[in-house]
Amino acid sequence: MEVDYICGERVERLYGVARYEQEINKRISGVQFNRIDYQPLWRRFAPAPDRVSIIDRGEERVSALDKGGGRVSVPDRGGGVQAPNSFTLKMASLVRSTLQDLDGYRYQRLVKGNIKKDNLKHLTSQELGYLLHHIPPEKTIINCHDLIPWVYDQDRSRRWRSNLEGMKRAGKIITVSQFSKEEITSHLDYPEEDIQVIPDAVDPDQFHPQAEPLDRTRWGGVESDRYLLYVGSETPRMNLRVLLEALAKLKNLIPGVKLLKIGEAQSYGAREILLKNVKDLELERDVIFLGYVAEKYLPGFYRTAEVLVYPCLYAGFGLPPLEAMACGTPVITANTSSLPEVVGDAGLMFNPQGVDELVTKLYEALSYQKLREKLVKRGLERARLFSWEESAEKTLKLYKLLE
Repeated sequence: MEVDYICGERVERLYGVARYEQEINKRISGVQFNRIDYQPLWRRFAPAPDRVSIIDRGEERVSALDKGGGRVSVPDRGGGVQAPNSFTLKMASLVRSTLQDLDGYRYQRLVKGNIKKDNLKHLTSQELGYLLHHIPPEKTIINCHDLIPWVYDQDRSRRWRSNLEGMKRAGKIITVSQFSKEEITSHLDYPEEDIQVIPDAVDPDQFHPQAEPLDRTRWGGVESDRYLLYVGSETPRMNLRVLLEALAKLKNLIPGVKLLKIGEAQSYGAREILLKNVKDLELERDVIFLGYVAEKYLPGFYRTAEVLVYPCLYAGFGLPPLEAMACGTPVITANTSSLPEVVGDAGLMFNPQGVDELVTKLYEALSYQKLREKLVKRGLERARLFSWEESAEKTLKLYKLLE
């Protein structure tokens, strides 16, 4: 069997969709993959949100690390943070959008020139739905991890209208949660029986309770013995304002606890909003920012953290809570979207608008040893239910069904 593996951008840094594609692909045997990807212009030439979003005129401490290791940035102590003007943000967004449109046209031509007539065609992201207008729909599968731009961001751009209309032409859709399946059925008017849930998972050889704890000498600025961990972007749906408000109240109950944030901004204007929140809540000494952290380092952060907090308002799956559970770290998440089906009864959940409720959950998770032991035990059991091998096997069965 040969599959045209249409996987979009060639990336160096693994985020959710790219990690899912890689983990599934390397576990499927007996299939020849005709991989079709491209080097995006927008990632080379559009300004990154993290660079556009903040001008720090005060003291900043930076630890330069090896490639892929990320960097630590402690916000300035004097609060000298200046947001870029709206024109700068609009121009950066326009440049990015224009280059993405050009990339789409380039990739469309590349795909049409490299697919093979009799091959099954697997498109690995909802961002590639537009391609289904330009290739034969027979024997096609597309992954739709979520509908965040359409449903949550209310993105009604030509690009996203094309993605949704294109996905309707696919023979089968793979998604990662029952929640996302219901969203696809509702918003695409797509047959439920043609959508298969094949969830994300964790690699137990990498994410496990015996993972080596964080090497603090490598990560300057991470001196606190007790920290909450958040892994993700700074887009509005991640609901970080509520987390910061909870931290401001929690530090009065548990002195010395810090928040460690891993991940890039990924949204123009998000970083300066977050840092303004930090300043307004007088948390300059209590929040530590890291950029992208390579996957090989993540287990150390999970293992060393007191708790992972994931206050997200809308998630197609929610991989960080699963990774944290696999490492034996207690988890607190919002009780929305897909998160309840990922975490089950293995974590503490809260109303994502309830600051005081989150403070209570954090205090309990940090103070009561028996509760922590119960969360760790249940989390490990829960994480074992998600297997990349099983997800790869389900994907292969779907290939054979359409072959």
